[in-house]
Amino acid sequence: MTKSEMNKKILGLWVFPFGLYNLVKCLNFHWSVAFLLLLWTVRLEGAQQAQPPIGLKITKIKTASGQKYKVGGTPLQNQARIYTDRDHLKFINVPKIVLGLSYLMTANSDHKSKGKAFLTFTTDRSVRLWVCRDSRGDHIKKGKAPKWLSDNFERMETRIETNEANMGFFILYRGKKDLPKGRCTLGGNADPPAAGQMNNYVVLFAAAIDGDQKQNLSAQMPIRLSQLWGWIKTR
Repeated sequence: MTKSEMNKKILGLWVFPFGLYNLVKCLNFHWSVAFLLLLWTVRLEGAQQAQPPIGLKITKIKTASGQKYKVGGTPLQNQARIYTDRDHLKFINVPKIVLGLSYLMTANSDHKSKGKAFLTFTTDRSVRLWVCRDSRGDHIKKGKAPKWLSDNFERMETRIETNEANMGFFILYRGKKDLPKGRCTLGGNADPPAAGQMNNYVVLFAAAIDGDQKQNLSAQMPIRLSQLWGWIKTR
């Protein structure tokens, strides 16, 4: 067996443990490997489970509408209530990535709320916020997100299903950066150029992603990937 054949055999055993080596034999070898390396990177980054901020205290919750918002009575889980003013609406099939997070129950009557500083609250430590957005206000259903959301949060492919038949599910947005302890401000659900939404958003609270956690995430990518890519480019 030649060195090249041996390298391909090792590659098939290491990179494609799920039988995907057959794909490489059918498609262009180099592009297939490049695609799978990219997929691997995305899976590692997206699979990191958000950690609950243990002992977090959320106070001074205020809305421009005067509606009552409050921290959920339980951590985020299946059958947890979504809104303070809609007892029958609940989360179902909560994905593992956000399971167990603290969350802020909003009022669904505020689904038409506007303003860049519609909601304010105070946290006693740094946090990473997530926002649950009505799927009807997402591009997959020809809707649009408000500018404050798209500017400060990253749209995820993760969904949280609900028992609200018309909405179906929330689209999750993850904050682009940690917020320091203190006062936090979020905009209105229907703030421009928002369109399509019929239910209000919900806020989730995760522990801040500090430097050590980012470093640990990067360490999940084996060093061998860079070595493998160097080998591919020489072929």
